[in-house]
Amino acid sequence: MIECFVCKKLAYKSLKDLRNSKSKKYFCSQTCGNVWIGKQQRAENNPNWAGGTSSYKILLKRTDSKRACVLCGKDDHRILCVHHVDKNRKNNKVQNLMWLCRNCHFLIHHYKKELHRLFNKQKI
Repeated sequence: MIECFVCKKLAYKSLKDLRNSKSKKYFCSQTCGNVWIGKQQRAENNPNWAGGTSSYKILLKRTDSKRACVLCGKDDHRILCVHHVDKNRKNNKVQNLMWLCRNCHFLIHHYKKELHRLFNKQKI
């Protein structure tokens, strides 16, 4: 019998299970194991961590800005993406971020006419 590392309940583990544990932490259930792994693999410790550069979308969601494309007005959250005004993905200040639908985002990056249209619309 071992004590669960997370919830402190007693649970039976075979000698084979005890030997095969990589972390040498033992849990009463898979749920408790997942809780521990989740706490260990946050931010930089997560194998999929990309340096925090994708947090700008969450940052813009927390503001009171309308979640709709600035150019065409579409508000379907499935097609909205965040555009960096100065095109610097590391500049995640709220003033540098805006909602665009995927189509308008493509047009902004590939056609100067659309980029000018965006800046004219922002000034209004």
